[in-house]
Amino acid sequence: MKKMAIFAGFALLAAASFGGMINRNFLFDVAGTNTVEKTATIRGDVATISVEVPDGATGTVSVVTATGETLLNKSGLAASATYHPIVQGCGNNGTAVSNQYQRPAVSGPVTVTVTGTGTNTVTYKVGVIFEN
Repeated sequence: MKKMAIFAGFALLAAASFGGMINRNFLFDVAGTNTVEKTATIRGDVATISVEVPDGATGTVSVVTATGETLLNKSGLAASATYHPIVQGCGNNGTAVSNQYQRPAVSGPVTVTVTGTGTNTVTYKVGVIFEN
């Protein structure tokens, strides 16, 4: 019985160390046509970016890494949507590989920016789901 408990403990530690999907949520209270930005550190492959647009609102959302890679840049958003960013793969020499795409790998700060186009203060929710 003692051996089973030790094995179960190691199995639990091993599962936890491999990580999984993480959802980093950003809430933005945007007044009128103002721009609001927030930054958080992400380490992993970005799988999904979800944007919840408040009823009756229209805005622009961008998600950019610290190295300047744009993961999402959408203007005129008037409805909630989900996006799956991909980047073109490259070979060992840095040359792009034709027809090969993958999730963008991020290891550092990511800045999410929301710009409103209305007159009221509304709350946008942007979720960046990544696997570490």
